[in-house]
Amino acid sequence: MKRSAIHSDFFICKFHTVSSTQEVMRKLLKDGVKVPEFAVISSDFQSRGKGRLSRTWHSESGQNALFSFVIYPGIDAPQAYVLYQTAAVAVAEVLHEKTGLEALIKYPNDILVKGKKIAGILIDTQLKGQKIRNVVVGIGLNVNQTGFPALLGATSVKLETGNSYVPEELIVTVVKKFQDLYLRFDENEIMSRYLYLWHRKGLKKGIVIDNLTVRGKIIGIANDTLSIRVAGSRRNYPVRKVKPLL
Repeated sequence: MKRSAIHSDFFICKFHTVSSTQEVMRKLLKDGVKVPEFAVISSDFQSRGKGRLSRTWHSESGQNALFSFVIYPGIDAPQAYVLYQTAAVAVAEVLHEKTGLEALIKYPNDILVKGKKIAGILIDTQLKGQKIRNVVVGIGLNVNQTGFPALLGATSVKLETGNSYVPEELIVTVVKKFQDLYLRFDENEIMSRYLYLWHRKGLKKGIVIDNLTVRGKIIGIANDTLSIRVAGSRRNYPVRKVKPLL
């Protein structure tokens, strides 16, 4: 372990190397450790860093923001999508506020800059009956790394801005942003912010699917389904097959 630090609203425990911050946090919870809400595990390097669907997360040691934190939402299991959206909005908004980058959300939770992946989010939930007992939110944000395997289509804050940033400072800012969104806003506000940053920045007037334009109010994206209200009726589409209409 490298060091621990207490910030105004949460505790960060930082390591030189771990298998993955997600695995470390999950083991603490499994072992019955009473981890405070929003407590953070971060690491300079992950030997088994993971993305969604067991994909590998490539990261050079000490160059990026690699971290996981825990929350205890107590919400129904089908509402987990709200947490994905909160995390995605938090990362995208922090990138814009702190670096000036126009970050966009690729469903469900990749963060892109100029079409290249700059961050990914992994959410691991534990249930108690039909309620979510705890959630470990894992985030990998490319900060100062400048070399990536060509097939990844990845980028970093330094590649896009030419400037270096302190990864830990971005970790603190992202967690505080998540806190603010999570504690202050309901799911409708989170959805609104998510939709504004989804695929292309701006208010959406509808969708395009299979070259067909559907105009209406998008009322939700959840569990791989996009819902849109058209002439008073609700229509559902596979979200991965649609593009927003601005």
